[in-house]
Amino acid sequence: MEKWLKELNNEIISIFHHLDLYKKLAEIIDSNKSFEKMDKTLLEWMRKSFIVDLVIGIGRICDATKGTRSLVKFLQELKNKKEYITRKRYLSYFNNFHSDKSISNHMLKIQNNYFDEIAGKETDNLPDNRIDEDIAKLVRQGSCKKILDFRNEYIAHLTQTKSPVPTYGELLEAFNVIEKIANKYNILITGANGEFTPVMQGHWSEVLTIPWINNQ
Repeated sequence: MEKWLKELNNEIISIFHHLDLYKKLAEIIDSNKSFEKMDKTLLEWMRKSFIVDLVIGIGRICDATKGTRSLVKFLQELKNKKEYITRKRYLSYFNNFHSDKSISNHMLKIQNNYFDEIAGKETDNLPDNRIDEDIAKLVRQGSCKKILDFRNEYIAHLTQTKSPVPTYGELLEAFNVIEKIANKYNILITGANGEFTPVMQGHWSEVLTIPWINNQ
């Protein structure tokens, strides 16, 4: 399960990276007045390609199809792997938190209260219904459902009726849902937060600082 979770973390990092690029590129396009009188074919294709890429990425994470390695399937499988979501296992990460026993005991108390919040007081395991609530958020509710509907009706299939094209805000909202749920299970299973907002490496916009067509 840890290996699977690591794979999901990498996928989520990739989604954030592309979402951030989409935002930055859109800001550059929107702020450049020189584009106003130009043909918009390439710019519109770039925006559409970013949206499709993000919908595919989010859709993979929220996919409930049999045989996939999505976050949804991970959570469904987790219900059959109770040993990963016990209070005892979670608290074991903090038994030797500090050489000062009083500090370790204080941390154990904090983490015990955290487990109470997500599983219920005096509960030894994370209940199935709490996992099902998270699955519903990824598949049947809010922004994630909107993204899945658009993927199914526009990208995966040709249907007569199509959902509206997702906005940046809806894509970001869906990512935030995924990030919150994935982080919760990273903490439960590994004792550490997931890191989904990496610093972009390199000068990504450098290629935009020179003419793309050389007339010489």
